[in-house]
Amino acid sequence: MKKYPAGGAGMVRLMHEPVANGADRADKAFMSNAMKNDQSNNFDFLRWLAAFLVFISHQSVLAGRGEVELSFVGSSGKLGVYIFFSISGYLTAESWRRDPNVFRFAIKRFLRIWPGLAAVTIFAALVIGPMVSSMDAQAYYTDPGFLRYFKILWLKIVYGLPGVFEKNPYPVTVNGSLWTIPIEVFWYVFLVIIGSLGMTRFGGLFVVLHIAVIALAFNLHILTKEIFSYVEFGLYFCYGVCLSAGRMHWMPHKKLVLALVSSLAIVYHAIGLTGLAVWIFLPYAVVLFGSSSTPCLRSFGKYGDFSYGLYLYAFPIQQAMVFAIGAATSYALLFSMSYAVTLLLAYLSWHMLEHPAIRLKPYRRQGYA
Repeated sequence: MKKYPAGGAGMVRLMHEPVANGADRADKAFMSNAMKNDQSNNFDFLRWLAAFLVFISHQSVLAGRGEVELSFVGSSGKLGVYIFFSISGYLTAESWRRDPNVFRFAIKRFLRIWPGLAAVTIFAALVIGPMVSSMDAQAYYTDPGFLRYFKILWLKIVYGLPGVFEKNPYPVTVNGSLWTIPIEVFWYVFLVIIGSLGMTRFGGLFVVLHIAVIALAFNLHILTKEIFSYVEFGLYFCYGVCLSAGRMHWMPHKKLVLALVSSLAIVYHAIGLTGLAVWIFLPYAVVLFGSSSTPCLRSFGKYGDFSYGLYLYAFPIQQAMVFAIGAATSYALLFSMSYAVTLLLAYLSWHMLEHPAIRLKPYRRQGYA
């Protein structure tokens, strides 16, 4: 399952634009100073942390040992996805702010999401599948499920391949992480819509979102199970968008705002709205920490941003490892072997595919987005 996704990974410079009035000039000056710090921040570390939390959660489940439970959020995997969506909302909104062009924005998002998704889909179908399927090669490749699996390439997520992982503790599912990608793309489209309407320049956008979330918290029964996932994770994405929209207002007072959201989280938890408490606090804490420049963390991604590759390849590799050496194998051995292979594939994915694709992103002549 974003980040990741992964939105905003190619963000490197602030473009320089002509300004029309004093208010715009102040806004641009603030953003220019703030964005200089963004070139050396903690977001790479946070993306890795989010992917690692998902990895931990899946390793336990796929070995038949149950979910890794965490207070307030439910599981380490869900916490990781919350972090991914918070970062994605913030950084993709920043990308839109610097270059509000629908075509270029769409191409950038496509180049960040699709090449990696296509590679892991092909890898699962053509490498892992034939190796572990209970069918012979001819039966495997001629089974309708083989071609059906490639629907993933146009974001129709399919979980099974013919005869694959049938006897694993978590059977049949080849890559259970991919369900978040269509959700993230949906919210990219939403961002384009509100951005085209000029709403991402409204500093008070969070107030509107907060009121809507409070109202929704008391009316969750109106959401179907399918819609709930889009809304649940989308609210973290939208929070990130709001933090981008109001950045020049909260950044100068970040400690005061942290105290405020912390207080609100405590109040919401005390009255039984734990989900709302997590939502009001976590995205702000993530973006605040991510925007900081911690000496031991700011160069975390100097060898590459492997978080998307870790997220994409972890599940099928973990399933394959359970298949190969057995679910009864010690958790430490399963974990270490799965992570080593996944990290290698993530490294190759970044340097051979993701980074070259990112370099193809279109930019405005005045600068970068």
